[in-house]
Amino acid sequence: MTDRSRDAGQVTLVRNSAFAAALQSSQPFCIDTLSFWEWTQWLMLPRFEQMIELKQRLPQGSNITPMAEEAVQKTKLKNDKLVEYFSALDQLLSTQN
Repeated sequence: MTDRSRDAGQVTLVRNSAFAAALQSSQPFCIDTLSFWEWTQWLMLPRFEQMIELKQRLPQGSNITPMAEEAVQKTKLKNDKLVEYFSALDQLLSTQN
């Protein structure tokens, strides 16, 4: 094992430990331990991917757009496209049969 791969493994372990601690949240969206963007990247998207692969139904009526709007405002992003994408996702999830 090279020094570089050992260091990368140690960084991964620290990140995994911190991430595991962040997941101990009892709040919706892990809002007290993760940013909205972290929650989206590390929880929502992988869960949706898993559900699709297992041919499970996705959640109905997610209503995630307000969280996306707040996250965009907090980070002062000048990109309404992100909110539009979450709005489209909300619409898609609310119209599934």
